[in-house]
Amino acid sequence: MKPAKKVVIVGSKFGEVYLNAFIQPQDKWHLIGLFSKGSTRSRELSKAFGIPLFTRFDQLPEKIDLACIVVRSAIVGGEGSQLAQAFLQRGISVVQEHPVHPDEITRLQSLAEKMHCHYIVNSLYPHNKAGRLWIENTQKIYQQIQQRPVWGQIITSRQLIYSALDIYCQAMKLHPNDITVTLEKDNTPLQFLRLSNPTGDLLLCLQKHLSSNDPDQHSLVMHHMILGWPAGYLTLAGSYGPVEWNNALYIHHHQDSKKAMYQSPATMELDEPLFHSFHTPPNSWQDVMECEAPEAINYLLAEIDKCWQLPNDKKPMILQPHYQLALSQLWIKTLQTAGKAIDGTIAPFKRMNFTKSSGRRK
Repeated sequence: MKPAKKVVIVGSKFGEVYLNAFIQPQDKWHLIGLFSKGSTRSRELSKAFGIPLFTRFDQLPEKIDLACIVVRSAIVGGEGSQLAQAFLQRGISVVQEHPVHPDEITRLQSLAEKMHCHYIVNSLYPHNKAGRLWIENTQKIYQQIQQRPVWGQIITSRQLIYSALDIYCQAMKLHPNDITVTLEKDNTPLQFLRLSNPTGDLLLCLQKHLSSNDPDQHSLVMHHMILGWPAGYLTLAGSYGPVEWNNALYIHHHQDSKKAMYQSPATMELDEPLFHSFHTPPNSWQDVMECEAPEAINYLLAEIDKCWQLPNDKKPMILQPHYQLALSQLWIKTLQTAGKAIDGTIAPFKRMNFTKSSGRRK
């Protein structure tokens, strides 16, 4: 058995989720440390995981195979891309958390090629269980009925549009270059855009507000994605599920005035379930951060390991440089079409309590 590849996590905020991916030992990857500025959080995490904390490049061990950069890139006000460049220059492959500007991706892909290592942007949500199952079942439906969706809708925020576009492209087996974007209606709080491709159109409802003081939060909707066919529709109700198929109602001979439903034997249409559930979401956000999101990172790392020795053109399409660059370009094009976001702090919301709901009308 080949020795496990050595990994360092860079960044200790969302980087904690990446660390959680290594709570259980892995055969292919071995966590060797955390690289950060040395905050209290990072010191506590390094102690909790029993790994070294590095705060300077000269502290790093000589042999590192992969650095996971979990620091905002330049376009969202961080140093992630500079850190990615510093690791690539040392011949260390990089997985960088999205979003990343296409100009930065071009520069870092070229550097990775020069240094004979990998550079991959992780959009995360297509790799979690809910995202994978929505993608997988979109393709299964197409294989069964040999028909593309006849309608579709995505509701998301500025923070999550990058990953939403990735999920959609993967589900439809589209290259991002095949999609054009037009603004249909400039509303508040949601703008309406049309995503067009050779097989059809989709409505994109994009949140217009973005808080510059707290850009990671205040998404009215993170991911809500629906694709519909005459037979029914497939829904990704939230970033982590549920994923459900709802059957369309169709009953043969329903206009026959000689029959009543209670006098007739059950029909196949009436016996058909209303929906099929492919994935139930975790019970809490704590479960997401400790289990579901880290599982998505493990999934991506497993895919990367499978093609570690392959040339770029032999990798799965979503890991190929041309796809990753085109996805970022589509993201920029979508934001440019939508126009400037409205900056403003959104007040904390009142939390709902449904534990006492009985379903009875009053």
